Parts: sequence; structure tokens; C-alpha cells
Amino acid sequence: MIFLSEKLVFFLCLMKKYTATIIIFLSPFLQGTSQSLISKLDSAINSYVADQKFTGTVLISRKGSILLQKGYGYSNAATAKPNGPASIFQVASLAKPFTAAVVLKLQEQGRLSLQDKLSKYYPGYPNAANITIHQLLSHTAGIFDYTSSERFRSSDQSKPVSMDTLIGYFINEPLTSPPGTRFRYSNSGYTLLGYIIEKITRKSYRENLKELILQPLQLTHTGYDFTSLTDSNATVGYNFYAPGLYKKASYVHPSILFTTGALYSTVGDLYKWHQALMGDSFLTAASKKQWYTPVIAPYAYGWFSDSLFGRKRISHDGNVSGFKANINRIPDDDLCVIALSNSNSSQVGQMVRVLMAILYDQPYKLPVAKKELALADSILNQYTGTYQFSPETIVHVLVNNKKLYLEGPTQPRMELVAETEANFYVRYIDLNFEFLKDPSTGRVNELSFIRGKEKYVAKKIK
Repeated sequence: MIFLSEKLVFFLCLMKKYTATIIIFLSPFLQGTSQSLISKLDSAINSYVADQKFTGTVLISRKGSILLQKGYGYSNAATAKPNGPASIFQVASLAKPFTAAVVLKLQEQGRLSLQDKLSKYYPGYPNAANITIHQLLSHTAGIFDYTSSERFRSSDQSKPVSMDTLIGYFINEPLTSPPGTRFRYSNSGYTLLGYIIEKITRKSYRENLKELILQPLQLTHTGYDFTSLTDSNATVGYNFYAPGLYKKASYVHPSILFTTGALYSTVGDLYKWHQALMGDSFLTAASKKQWYTPVIAPYAYGWFSDSLFGRKRISHDGNVSGFKANINRIPDDDLCVIALSNSNSSQVGQMVRVLMAILYDQPYKLPVAKKELALADSILNQYTGTYQFSPETIVHVLVNNKKLYLEGPTQPRMELVAETEANFYVRYIDLNFEFLKDPSTGRVNELSFIRGKEKYVAKKIK
């Protein structure tokens, strides 16, 4: 889950570079040599670090042994403080399995049933008589996700909100589908689970989390509300992370993230979490079966539940302003990969997928640098000028010291690196530019930028 303004989303779109890839095949003998395997894993992570595609901490374990636990990049770029095993990150939607676990604990205590109707706890909620706790847990209740609301997106997310205000972002929105018929990821559904938890227990979600999970499992570096954390191991979150382009994030208030993503943790604590889930002492086998069994889509209760390389995988990712997180677990093999990052520009999910491929001796791809073409000033000068994407978005292209740059009123100057005479990119950013000419005059009249399948075109206005 990520809460960013539309302007910031547009800015981040402007600040990403396409990374070429190369396919590599692992030799099977590596799996028999522990040190060689660890070296391969570390090398793969460093390929992302070198291309500014990852900063954070990674832990990889198998059969109860930690293969790798290491920090990469900066915890605080301004002070050059490195990330390490003790670094603390917001984990965003990795909170959802915790919230689901609290609900399952309450079911084991006989305080609720997963088939209870929402109307039992919130009779005034529209369609509450048709919505169950089971559907809220599995994202099948059809409840509109408030993070898609323009009213929410335009709000000041750094300020605290009441429960009524938070629910007010979605309570009057129509259902996206009849309850129980379709999967649609909804942070609103998990907000309602928090409402139910607090109503049943008459305690805050934070207290329930502490009493039911954190204290029993001794997760001493995991908690609620990163914004008030004073621990020196707390990392600084960045919307974008690259030399000369570090952009600190504005944090989202925990009252907004709530049961959907207000947790912080370390790779070590999340490994303890994984270890606790390998047995039946934390939750019964029956509860764990419910927890891991997919419903309509490959999603169970707070976990994505699918297969990878022929093995059952339990996983989740997280994305909030300044941070990304990912945990991949293969319970049958007692294998766990955890990656936490303090940058939204980190390619955490992609990197974890590579690490899983290495562990299972499968082909994988690593980022490699794109080529850089030196162009004469006469070519670069034809691209200079002012370009307009929209009435609110105007950028300037200029030449300085034989290099081409793009800048705007709300973004730092970025060097455009030539890949061909007309095609450019920004280092470390998944973004490509192309200058287009008017066929009738032969003069440059448009600038387009392409990210993935999205293409935006700006007219040259001077």
C-alpha cells in the first residue's frame, strides 16, 4: 500500500530508468556448496545495489539456518550511515498477516467467528448483513479501497485522523462487486477488521498486537507507529534513492495506515515470525490451514498463497511512502527470504524473485547498465527548449558542459543520457525519453517519456 499525491506519483514516474537484463543459468553444483550459494545470493543483491535498485537489509534462511543477513546502501544518505541487520523499516502491508493472525487468535479464544456478519459489529455499515469477516480477510467483500479515492489522495496524510474519518473515505462508496464473488485488494476491508478487533476486545489494535503476537514471540524490534520511534536504528525513508537524487519521503500517519500497514520491524524479527509459524504453538494447525488457504484468487487471509517452482509459497509485499518490503516463504522447505528497503525506487519484489530462483536453481535475470552514447553539441542543442505535458507540468531541456539536462519547478535537474541520437534515459531511473521531429520541418517539436507501457507526450512551446 502506498499513499502518494498525484503530483508526486507523476514526479516518481519521471524519475525511473529502464534497466536492460541478461539471463543467467545457475549450475546445479552450486546448490551443494553453501559458500558458493551465499556468494551468488550476495552478488545478485549487489547487482541491484550497484544500479541503485536496492537499498535496505536482506535475510535468507533455509532449514533453520540463516544463509545471509546483511545490510546494503544507506540507512541515512545524508550522514552516510549504512543499513545493517538491526536497521528498522516500515513494513507497510506486511502488517496484514499480523492483523489476520490477531483475528484468528480471537477466533481460537471463541470471541468471534469468521462467518460473523459485519452487521454484528457495525450494524450501520451499508450492506453489512451480506459481508462476513471471512470476506474482509480474503479481500472478497467488494468494499471500495479508500486509497483509490481522490478525496483521500488529496488529503494531508501526515496528520492524524479519527476512525470515523478514516471509514468516511469509503463507507458511502458502492460495492465493487457482490460480497463473496470476486477478489479485489482493499485496504478498507482491513480497516474494518481493525474496527472489529477494537470493538470486541475494547483495546486498541496496538495493544492487541502487543499482547497476542509481539510479546509472546519476543518480537522486540517490531511495533506500531514508526513516526514516533526514537530508536537510533530507525532508517530514513526515501521516495527516490540515487546519488544526487535522494528524495526524503513524507511519512503517512499511523492512524491512517492502522491495521493495513502501520507496523515497523527488522529482518531479524520477521525471521522470528517465520520460525514461529513453522510450528503449531502460535496458531493451531486448523487456524494455519485457514490462514494459508486461498479463497477466490491466490490470496488467503493476509497472505498471498500460490506456488513457485512447484512449491507452495506464502508471501506478501508492502509499499508505503519511503519504504518497500517483501517476504517469501516456502513452509514445506522451511525457506524464507525477507527484504526490507527504505526507498520506493527499490525493486524489492523483482530482487526477491531472483533470490528465490537462485535458491531453487532456476534461470534468473540481473540488471545491467545501459550503454551511453556521446553526442555532439550540435545534436544536443536542437533538443533545448520548454516542453508542456499539461497546464500544470512544464519542463525545460538545456545543455550544460556538453551534457543534456531536464528540469522542472518541482524536481531536481536530471541528466539525460543518450542511448541513440534521439533516445535518452536517466541513470538509475526506469524512464526513457524520446525527442520527436515535425516531418514537415525537420525540427524537434515533441518530447515523450515512456515508463513500462505508459507513454506521455509534451509539446515544445518555446
